[in-house]
Amino acid sequence: MNKYLIILGLIGLINTSLKAQQYLIFQDFRKISIVDYDTKIESDLYQNWNFKNKIELSNNVRKKFVGYNWESDVLNVYLEDYGKVSCIKFNLDSIQNLISQKIEFEQINEETILQPNQNPYVTYKCKNIKIISRSGEEMKCYIDSTLTWTKKCRLKTFSCFVVGGGLLNPQISQDGKYVLMLIDGNLTEVDIMTGEEKRILKKPLSRFEYSQNGRYIMYRAGGNINIYDKLYSKVSVYEPWSNAFWIYK
Repeated sequence: MNKYLIILGLIGLINTSLKAQQYLIFQDFRKISIVDYDTKIESDLYQNWNFKNKIELSNNVRKKFVGYNWESDVLNVYLEDYGKVSCIKFNLDSIQNLISQKIEFEQINEETILQPNQNPYVTYKCKNIKIISRSGEEMKCYIDSTLTWTKKCRLKTFSCFVVGGGLLNPQISQDGKYVLMLIDGNLTEVDIMTGEEKRILKKPLSRFEYSQNGRYIMYRAGGNINIYDKLYSKVSVYEPWSNAFWIYK
């Protein structure tokens, strides 16, 4: 294996600045707000936070915040109420140039998840990185055409359903160095170069997602939004938040 070529491949994979703004959007009671997570200030010992430069989009929102997308510099915020979805539009030209395009896996042969007996392989591909999983047996990672590692499958990621969460897919960090997945029901970060594993959480959860610079991992557990800081191995719990997303283009 030519590790020099692999490293060059990783460098060429994604050109994402580590200084990317860590913007997230959240619903707190009836308010929907945007903050740069790096500007947070701890206000007490119970992991409640105040934020500098908080952009408050809307007050007294009685519907559930379920997602967003962009139209040029307009942010569309989607709200759900008893199965009916509505949209509120916000002009955010002041920050939209600071928000990066999300790099994510393309899922190939997704029918495997529901019909594994017909074709047991499912592939997740992003640029020159490809992860192939055979349900219940093994997982292989390739950079270009070079096999970087193989794991005998303790893996339950690609066909794992959890209560209230639906299907969970692996997430790639924006620098292309790590992949986040469920292994044996544990939220685990895997080094794409080496296959080395780091357990993040040993609990059932639903959605999980990397921040723009990969330092933070947002996930839902125990009904709460949680954000794990990889630098300090610390979890912050945001009980008042009903939902939250890192903001990408």
